[in-house]
Amino acid sequence: MNQKILKVENLLRFHTICRQLHSLYQRRMLAQWRHVFSSAYLVWPAQLYAQPWQTDALIRAALSQHRLLVTKKEKKSQKSQLSSTKSKKEVEVWIGMTVEELARAMEKDIDAYSRPQADPALLIPRSPVVTIMGHVDHGKTTLLDKLRKTQVAALEAGGITQHIGAFLVSLPSGEKITFLDTPGHAAFSAMRARGAHVTDIIILVVAADDGVMKQTVESIQHAKDAQVPVVLAINKCDKAEADPERVKKELLAYDVVCEDYGGDIQAVHVSALTGDNLMALVEATVALAEMLELKADPTGPVEGTVIESFTDKGRGPVTTAIIQRGTLRKGSILVAGKSWAKVRLMFDENDKAINEACPSMPVGIIGWRDLPSAGDEILEVESEPRAREVVHWRKYEQEQEKNKEDLELIEEKRKEHQEAHRKARENENDVNLAETFHGVIYGFNVNAGNVIQQSAAKKGVKIKLHKIIYRLIEDLQEELSSRLPCTVEEYTIGECSLNV
Repeated sequence: MNQKILKVENLLRFHTICRQLHSLYQRRMLAQWRHVFSSAYLVWPAQLYAQPWQTDALIRAALSQHRLLVTKKEKKSQKSQLSSTKSKKEVEVWIGMTVEELARAMEKDIDAYSRPQADPALLIPRSPVVTIMGHVDHGKTTLLDKLRKTQVAALEAGGITQHIGAFLVSLPSGEKITFLDTPGHAAFSAMRARGAHVTDIIILVVAADDGVMKQTVESIQHAKDAQVPVVLAINKCDKAEADPERVKKELLAYDVVCEDYGGDIQAVHVSALTGDNLMALVEATVALAEMLELKADPTGPVEGTVIESFTDKGRGPVTTAIIQRGTLRKGSILVAGKSWAKVRLMFDENDKAINEACPSMPVGIIGWRDLPSAGDEILEVESEPRAREVVHWRKYEQEQEKNKEDLELIEEKRKEHQEAHRKARENENDVNLAETFHGVIYGFNVNAGNVIQQSAAKKGVKIKLHKIIYRLIEDLQEELSSRLPCTVEEYTIGECSLNV
């Protein structure tokens, strides 16, 4: 505002100065007119009077031009002020700079990440997530079947789990436990590899009549790697050939020490078929969960983990997931691995539609554009464009990583070819050198290629290869001896003189 007032004052001052100059010019012209009036040239006054009016016209044109210049300058200053208000950031770019480095330099977050740890005041108690692990046909699914009172095992082929089951079991005491039944432990391995600690407790099922088997050892290793506490369930104790003590002793070799032997692992003798002692197993699991003091934040963007994924003919890509943080609702935009989804439908383990899923709750999700992998981390983002951006970035990162591996492989192959070519040239030089000096080529614990052998045969050069060192030395001695010139040596045995 002050600048505009100053510009108006300058304009008025300029107009006053022009008027003063104009009045001075008129007085000067009037003096000249009086001087000329006495002469015979009466035409001069008209010409002289015409000039002041022309001068005034020039002044008016100058004023209008000044106003135009002032207006343009004012507009230009306004534009410069507007442009100066926009924030500018200088970014250093160099040759070989990756997109990730450029994004970091521009302070642009392309990928999606999990949130920092929540405020303890926002945490509420949650149900434990328990994984049932063990050897094939040791009764894992039958154990779950008894707990949730359904007939899952009867529906599966041969009574062996063909997929990953995730169930929320409500106990008579009111507690809820989420159970995972994993076949072959592929999903749990994928989660462990990605550092996702979905499981809070592992129930290791070992058949009392079978003992420790291959997948039992594998399950123990998974539990150790993920640092998850274990509850031992010795199943099939109703059989006559059952020997629970033998199972406990076999587990000692894998650092699984039960409480009976001075360890800290609870061992419960159960029978999944008859349902004996299952409540003791549940109580042991609940007691361990209470000691862990499991809590979660039900607010904010959703975080979870994909437990299994498959394609349904009528529904398309479907995933079973465990929610770890936040509350999942319809319409949420999710990203998992290199795929994203807008949640269209959610259902529980009984295929019943639900409206929301809280932490520790297993849920089926429909709405994925592509099929994510088991163990992928699920993150909620703000919009579909943001989800596409994250997925495209992750695909680009995977492509860049693959290109990097391919370049490393190509470079390794190139070096191998260069080394082979160098050795071939050296061998060729050896053949030429042996031909020049009529020598023999010896090799120890090496092979001569067909090209070298053909070249040596053509040039009449012998190649002798040995695998045993003393044979090489003997052959070399013989060759050297054959090339030494013959010498005549005299040995005096005795002397005599003959007189004839």
